[in-house]
Amino acid sequence: MATIVVTSKNVIRPRRLARTIGNIPEGATQSYKNGAVVVLNAGKVVKGASDPAANTVLGVAADAASAVTDGKGIIYAADENAEFIGNVQDTGALALANVGLACGLVLDAGRDIFRVDLSDTTNLVVRVTELIDAVGDINGAVVFKFLNAARTPLAS
Repeated sequence: MATIVVTSKNVIRPRRLARTIGNIPEGATQSYKNGAVVVLNAGKVVKGASDPAANTVLGVAADAASAVTDGKGIIYAADENAEFIGNVQDTGALALANVGLACGLVLDAGRDIFRVDLSDTTNLVVRVTELIDAVGDINGAVVFKFLNAARTPLAS
């Protein structure tokens, strides 16, 4: 068992079958970085918050926001096949029982990264499909998919 040191560089990244989409305008004054969970708000891409609302998740930013209203970036779509890697919330310990768990997603504001929140089984956004780090590791990485109910139909 180890405690994984998580920094602002531990962003969500694609694991497998993540296709890219583009040409969706950014909302005003967006400053998200690559690896941010992005949602649709009034037809524009904006940085998500912890536990994004149902039917809003578009995917994960493949590059940083342009900071220009209606600028266009590349996004890894949160479709039914895409799997992503992310670290779990602070002090979260990996367990074999985490595989298959539906749970929340939290924005770690201090590091400006999104993390899988194993402790939140109420605000369901993702499902863990695989452990990357060892059972018992604190802050370890997992593979996950976005739940159908969280994704916007545009991502499908």
